[in-house]
Amino acid sequence: MKEYFEINYKYSTAKRYSETFETIKKEIGKYKLCALTTYILNQVLLKLYQKSGTKESLRNYQKVIKSSLRDATNYFGFIKNNPAGDLQIPRVLSFEPKKTA
Repeated sequence: MKEYFEINYKYSTAKRYSETFETIKKEIGKYKLCALTTYILNQVLLKLYQKSGTKESLRNYQKVIKSSLRDATNYFGFIKNNPAGDLQIPRVLSFEPKKTA
């Protein structure tokens, strides 16, 4: 017997989340769930921000990461602790050095 997990979203929201998830999966797919840490996820967010360049995209990435790992923890029991529980949007959004006078 197969179990299905379904959430009802509007089509546009489901499509955006699906596309966002695929982008995130390319970045964190090389890690095992149990190896993910908040630090790694913050680094992934910075990298994704550099590719997208918009804060709106960054917020979407954060939402999808947090909700996916919450589900992996609470609903499916794949991991015991959610590494994205305290995931915040990084304050420093650029790797470029600051210019000094």
